Amino acid sequence: MKLIKLKNAKHILIYGYGAEGKANYKFCRENFPKIGVSIYDDNIKKYKNKANFDNFDVIFVSPGIDRSVFDKNIQSKLTSSTEVFFENLDKTNKTKVIGISGTKGKSTTTKLISELLQNANKKVEIGGNFGNPLISLLLKIENLDFIVCELSSYQLENLKISPHYSVFLNFFADHLDRHENIKSYFEAKSNIWKWQTNNDFLIIPEIVFIKNDIKTNGQIIKSKILDKNIFKTSKSLSPKHIRQNCGTVAELANLLNITDNVLQKTFSEFQGLEHRMEEFVVKNKIIFVNDANATTPDATLAAVQYYKNKLGCLIVGGKNRGYDFDTVVENVIKYNPYIIILQSESGLAWVKLLKNNAYKKYKVVENMNNIVKTAFEKTEKEKTCLLSMGSPSYGYFKNFAEKGNLFKKLVREYKKDN
Repeated sequence: MKLIKLKNAKHILIYGYGAEGKANYKFCRENFPKIGVSIYDDNIKKYKNKANFDNFDVIFVSPGIDRSVFDKNIQSKLTSSTEVFFENLDKTNKTKVIGISGTKGKSTTTKLISELLQNANKKVEIGGNFGNPLISLLLKIENLDFIVCELSSYQLENLKISPHYSVFLNFFADHLDRHENIKSYFEAKSNIWKWQTNNDFLIIPEIVFIKNDIKTNGQIIKSKILDKNIFKTSKSLSPKHIRQNCGTVAELANLLNITDNVLQKTFSEFQGLEHRMEEFVVKNKIIFVNDANATTPDATLAAVQYYKNKLGCLIVGGKNRGYDFDTVVENVIKYNPYIIILQSESGLAWVKLLKNNAYKKYKVVENMNNIVKTAFEKTEKEKTCLLSMGSPSYGYFKNFAEKGNLFKKLVREYKKDN
């Protein structure tokens, strides 16, 4: 939505008052102080009084809210932090925008690109799904060289402008409880390249390009998986699926004329993000790994294939978004770990598949305390205990960070007589 439409509005509604909703409210109050601004949030008692949408000229919708709940006559009033940001960029400022999407690996890649640019002495900010809400960066972009945007499918699904530089990492089934089916999910993601012109660029791993139907007017740059020898000093970047994402970063560096020395410095100094294959402690001769951000079977599969025979215990379970666990289960049992299953929706699917494969090394438990207790009892010494649950946390934990932090806390505090 153009700023002129916001300026001419009489009453604006902020629907959803999380981090992005608060940024939307602040932006409107600071830039349009004479306009009435109201707040509505289904989950906050103070703002729970149901709004009459007909009374508002503009409605800012947070990404987690499905727009299908709005009547057709309301749809033209809807906008978001992401849409306002992109729709108000001039040609010069649009060339400063780097967008990153994909099913997994977005935050790590966003942070990596940001550090690459900083090491190249560029003024850069991170925004979107990771970092600041994009609307808060709109009026700062004049003084920046780049804004690196992590963009989720929720943020992309109504976007009609693509970034100048788009990086698309991977694609597999996720968020099917929000998107009607995998085709709809892909269509939402495709907005990161769909609206590009021939002056724009799409960087995508070669294998991802081959597997998906990519239609763009942008210039396509296909990246390759980087050799593992490049990452001898950076363990957090050494897994194959992360080296695939690093290939896109290398191509972006080349496109921006950033030297190999700066790229290598960035790789060698990079510290991985919390909750992403985070080897956080060795206790009782067991290596404990927090991969709480692995919320799909494919993400768990990638972690399992990294540890392989070093895997002594795998912890799984959570909300089932209609996932297919066949492939991950088939691969897990090849390495013969003990499997701890949280009593949960996806836990039922794991138990069924393990029984079908006559695999008996597993236990279903009710909570994180019992997960940790069982992990210490069942993981072989000198092997890895991996929390990589392959499902979202919702209904069992507030989010993946709460899950990962609780796991780390209980492991560190564990005593044998607990």
